[in-house]
This record gives sequence, structure tokens and C-alpha cells, in this order.
Amino acid sequence: MNDFLVKFFATGFCVGYIPKAPGTFATLFAAAIWWFLPIKKFYIVTIFVFIIAFLVCGKAEKLFGVKDDQRIVIDEFVGYFFAVAFLPRTLFVLISSIILFRFFDIKKPFFIKSVQKLKGSVGILIDDVLAGIMANIIIIITLLLWK
Repeated sequence: MNDFLVKFFATGFCVGYIPKAPGTFATLFAAAIWWFLPIKKFYIVTIFVFIIAFLVCGKAEKLFGVKDDQRIVIDEFVGYFFAVAFLPRTLFVLISSIILFRFFDIKKPFFIKSVQKLKGSVGILIDDVLAGIMANIIIIITLLLWK
């Protein structure tokens, strides 16, 4: 894959070039994809984006010359998609998933920060996947308790 395509995908279709809070804008873009895309297509997109992210993140990191450069935001897409996987499309889930995912992605509590030390695509992706899973679990528990 040529350098342009690596950067294009790694930056979330250039969302990563937004100068302030590119990760938050990428999360909002990912939330819009989840909200508007038919659910069967969403899961296909999730698999596709995960594979593309795995292929480009490490290469983009080398191209940008910075460990987990803030312009690399495709990992936010993947993490957010994990945050909403198998959840109902409700306004509560939409808002809470954005807030919880961004919280866990930014603060990196528990063991999330330590996995970021892994090299290449795995190190870039895994912290976001874990942040998404943690957000997802909290939303599931909340929904179960709300019944």
C-alpha cells in the first residue's frame, strides 16, 4: 500500500488532520457511522476497518515518525465500534458510548496504558479496543440495571 493510502486510512479519511481534538472528532464520525449505517453493514464495516487499521497503523507511525501520532485516528473508529457492538441504537447508548469511550481512551485506567507500549499496529490499536470493551461493559450493566 502506498504512503498516501496508508496516511489516508490511518488518519480516518483525513479526520486526524483536524488540529484540535482529532480523536474526539474521529469518535464522533465513528458514532455517526454506527447511528446511520444498517446494522448488518455496520458489522461488515467494523471487520473491514479493523483489518485496515491493523495493516496501516504501524506503517503510519513510521511515516509520521512519532509513536502513536495523534493524527492516527483509525484506532478511535475501531475502539468506538467495539464500544457499541451488540448494543441497541438509542440516544442513551449513543451519548454514553461517546463519553465512556473517550474517557477510557484518554485516561487509560487500569492496565490499558501498559498495553500501549506494544510495538506497531498492536500497540496503537489494543488500548482503543480495550477502552471500547470497557465502555461497552459499563453500558450493558447500566442497561441491565435500568430494566
